[in-house]
Amino acid sequence: MLTLFLKEIEDKRLFSKADRLLLAVSGGVDSMVLTHLLKATGYDFAVAHCNFKLRGSESDEDERFVFDTIRSMGMECFTTSFTTNNYATEKGISIQMAARELRYAWFDQLMDEHSFDKLVTAHHANDAFETVLFNLAKGTGLRGLRGIVPKQGKLVRPLLSFTKEQILAYAQAERVQWREDDSNASNKYSRNLIRNEVVPLLQQINPGLLATFMSTQKRLIATEELLNDTLEELARRHTQQVGEDWIITFDNAYNLVFIEFVLAPFGFNLDQVVDIQQALTKGHVGGKFLSKSYQLNVDRNRLVISPSHQVTKEISISSTTREVSNDWFSLRIAIKQEVQSPARDVKQASIDFDKLQFPLTIRKWRPGDYFYPLGMKGKKKISDFMIDNKIPLNLKERVCVLTSGDDITWVIGHRLDDRFKITKETKCVYQIELTEDDQSI
Repeated sequence: MLTLFLKEIEDKRLFSKADRLLLAVSGGVDSMVLTHLLKATGYDFAVAHCNFKLRGSESDEDERFVFDTIRSMGMECFTTSFTTNNYATEKGISIQMAARELRYAWFDQLMDEHSFDKLVTAHHANDAFETVLFNLAKGTGLRGLRGIVPKQGKLVRPLLSFTKEQILAYAQAERVQWREDDSNASNKYSRNLIRNEVVPLLQQINPGLLATFMSTQKRLIATEELLNDTLEELARRHTQQVGEDWIITFDNAYNLVFIEFVLAPFGFNLDQVVDIQQALTKGHVGGKFLSKSYQLNVDRNRLVISPSHQVTKEISISSTTREVSNDWFSLRIAIKQEVQSPARDVKQASIDFDKLQFPLTIRKWRPGDYFYPLGMKGKKKISDFMIDNKIPLNLKERVCVLTSGDDITWVIGHRLDDRFKITKETKCVYQIELTEDDQSI
């Protein structure tokens, strides 16, 4: 096994003799065998052990065993304890999920504080197969079907090509000492139920189940790599960033896998992805979806994704104010005595100074707001104006207005109010320029 272990590390380029490794050790046979293998092959590593305080005195005995064994081998051993039950209750998550979050947060802390290059865990082929069955039972995609992989960022798993039987055989041959966790025999946890009941039944159908799985896993990993390359190229072609917004445009092919892939960085779940696909297929306008940090709007054959913002506060502008900004734009203000032709650019507003009532106010538009659009007869609701001008829903929520008294002077970046335009009688021009704008798409 030692020769195969070294070959696995070399073939998959998991780590080198120049790397400093942090090895997660529970005290069970898997992690103790991995400790023995790393020591025998001369790698530079230290050990980290978590006491989750879930099994009373047995958890404390596991901690003492690991610490004493590792120190007797002349290596550094880090230990910590967690009140896992309390953490799970506070977070409203399972004990297993709580333990996972706690240990990996601590591992990350150790990696940073002590400059470790890789985090090494003792997951093996049985673990990988059980993970796939668990994912399949809960519902998953291609990544869940291929299971855990040997290398994932700084996390490496050099035992993934070895079965539990091989690990036990090595432990017995090399007289490796370990601690048994009695809770592994209980079917209280889903993983144990899969390990103790489901896998043995499947092995009755195929005694070579794990070997078959490892072959299948290799094909699934290769398939995933090829698919991801294709999806990344599609994403580059169909995705555009404008300011802080992302626009994803489709060519009337609303593939669920591509939509899920391209929306993954924004935190949208599968149920939302399915609904988004349906909205695209039906050519909907205005469909709105929220993730933890982003808002997505369906606009015919494209998606517009924007960061979620707090409501922008109102800003007061005095007659001497020359620059002003909020979360979405900045304005530069000048007062000109010479009267020129009004600016044609919607990002600029030429206003008759004498018609203004200071202080002016910048605020978000409100339902019921209306103004008299420049060049049009009569008043118009801002909500109708935005519909007519096909302003996407996410950008509608950013539209602000400049008000003078109770009157809207300018729908900022879109249209001036006709009542405030400059005329032949204008003596002084209040000139505003939109200098930074995240609204334009």
